[in-house]
Amino acid sequence: MALGIEGKVNMRGNIETGRWLATIVIALALLSFCVVVGCGCSPDKPVPGSGDPAGAAVATAGPEDTKTVKDIRSASEFDAFVLKSPVPVLVDFWATWCPPCREQAPIVERLAEKSGGAYRVVKLDVDRVRAIPTRYEVPGYPTLIVFAGGKEKKRFVGLTYEPDLARALDAAKGS
Repeated sequence: MALGIEGKVNMRGNIETGRWLATIVIALALLSFCVVVGCGCSPDKPVPGSGDPAGAAVATAGPEDTKTVKDIRSASEFDAFVLKSPVPVLVDFWATWCPPCREQAPIVERLAEKSGGAYRVVKLDVDRVRAIPTRYEVPGYPTLIVFAGGKEKKRFVGLTYEPDLARALDAAKGS
């Protein structure tokens, strides 16, 4: 039987050699799909619709403005805005090159719009502020942590939907 590649077919009809070639072909096909479709695997692509080359589709909020997402840019700003906050704070640890982070962004923004001053929402680009993800042992992105009274109350790793985040924020209000 001619296979077109170096390989032999065993009694069950499986190719015994050349599996590495099939693996490479599949990997190249997936990579081609990412490039053609634009799945967001490139770290230099902005968050869709933001127009911001850094990918930080967030508004800069003042300390008392709780209806927008605050973009944390330093460890000292994190300490002041999150740990010393009088209300619970949802922190979104994200990266511009992370596709699930891009899916998480509109969910986080909706929560900020609905906050009514009951809590704050911040985003922390892990490539800009590396000390904070290390401090809190953030395993992957997106990771969302609810803080209240300067302490971590709840943690979500991976894409998390609005109802789960809202419940965690509501629970943190009472603590």
